[in-house]
Amino acid sequence: MIPYSQESLVKNIAREVGFDAVGIAGIEPSLESDRMFDRWIDDGRHGEMRYLSGGADKRHDPGLLLEGAKSIICTALNYYDAAPSDREGEQEGVFAMYARGRDYHAVFSEMLSDMSERLSAAFPRMKSVACVDTQPISERDIAIRSGVAWLGKNTCVISREFGSWIVLGELITSLDLSPDAPAAQSLCGSCTRCIDACPTGALEEPYSLDARRCISYLTIEKRGEIPSEQRAGIGGHVFGCDICQNVCPYNRVAKPSTAFSGESNSLVTMSLNELVGISDSDYRELTRESAINRCKAEGLRRNARIARENLRRE
Repeated sequence: MIPYSQESLVKNIAREVGFDAVGIAGIEPSLESDRMFDRWIDDGRHGEMRYLSGGADKRHDPGLLLEGAKSIICTALNYYDAAPSDREGEQEGVFAMYARGRDYHAVFSEMLSDMSERLSAAFPRMKSVACVDTQPISERDIAIRSGVAWLGKNTCVISREFGSWIVLGELITSLDLSPDAPAAQSLCGSCTRCIDACPTGALEEPYSLDARRCISYLTIEKRGEIPSEQRAGIGGHVFGCDICQNVCPYNRVAKPSTAFSGESNSLVTMSLNELVGISDSDYRELTRESAINRCKAEGLRRNARIARENLRRE
């Protein structure tokens, strides 16, 4: 019998836990990616997301998150929901696909914890730290360097098997693993469907997003009132946006998720009138294990009012 390599064993364990894709990257940062991100911050295109400008030392050197770190195990989960994701023109608001079910942060935390325990059993001296969209590391860069996905012109990472309907999580580990070959820089070619479809012009040019004009930013991260000149472009969206993904040819490979199947938040089917009038207590109860809690109750009510006004004008 041919013995498993460390890398094969790690990937087998990741798949046994239930991850849809897994790759390995070295601990070293990508200097070009860091420079691009720093320029993006300096230009102010992150809007009010001030947390993105913090933790630069760890973003530049993810090894600072774990003493003795040598490798990063990048994992991905498919979250595609076969139900329609764009219902503009109806009386229900539009929710981004990833937010319809259970909060992916919780799902990932449980799965990465399970994987860490299994790896510790196989490698007793291993140390690790899990990252689920909360640590100041460049997840997209790690996904590209590990071969899990490549970068699309809409700034989403794209998988050959699942398109861009994936969320990422990482395990920084002391295991000395051979990195996988990085994904192609881009396979978008001359296609500009995502850029052409963006109703607010947030995709100014390929691979560049101005978050301040993005529907996802405006409906989730933006606090207070949304400027009147930006409201019409939001359409019927009340939490996030999938327009640039819906038009992507690479998402023709999409297949229903197994990790998130069967879990749907009741907020998604509420009418805009119900969302406008939702109480703080009902909001807290319905978003207890949901990514929708990110926008806060007043944000959801604000978004629903704007969506209702937009639909009435049509």
